[in-house]
Amino acid sequence: MKSKFICVIVCSFFMIATSCSSDDDGGGGADASLIPISIQFVNENGTPITSDCLDINENYAVQIETEMAGSGAIAATQIQYTLNGILYSMTFNQIGVQRQPVVLADGQNIAQLVTIGVADEIRFVIQDDFELVF
Repeated sequence: MKSKFICVIVCSFFMIATSCSSDDDGGGGADASLIPISIQFVNENGTPITSDCLDINENYAVQIETEMAGSGAIAATQIQYTLNGILYSMTFNQIGVQRQPVVLADGQNIAQLVTIGVADEIRFVIQDDFELVF
């Protein structure tokens, strides 16, 4: 009789222990991720660059916009992009836009999202010192 009682307790414990796993979150849904939809050069404060003539004394940034893919809680998502061929990344925790200040190189500057290939280009010309001779 005592052995049957112990067997019932052990079996009950085994059933309880195996019915719940650490992967069960109660919601049944997976986390959502963020996907990039655009990249562009902007002024450091986020306003659009409205002139072809860029000021060397101004500060500029790369801005990435994301949207949600999937449903559920948003998981932190790392978005990779290149700036003039050099790989960078930004980590997003919510839908929207995020900016990263950049130093533009003399000449053509290209920012491109790695996963979808969307790019933005801007030309930055640094004027050399010169003297006006009469």
